[in-house]
Amino acid sequence: MTVQQDLWQILRRLEHADIPAEDRESLRPAFAALHGCEAVPLDEAKIARIRALDAYLGE
Repeated sequence: MTVQQDLWQILRRLEHADIPAEDRESLRPAFAALHGCEAVPLDEAKIARIRALDAYLGE
């Protein structure tokens, strides 16, 4: 599994999870890309936040 595949799987989980509104708004373009909209680049800070949210929800 590549890093990109890993992030797509995490984004799929986060899309329907109960996450803070600020994070949901920040990730809206990434969620849209899951459904065929134009892919957006994710900077390292956003990737770190995605991973942190996933870890928090997995606890």
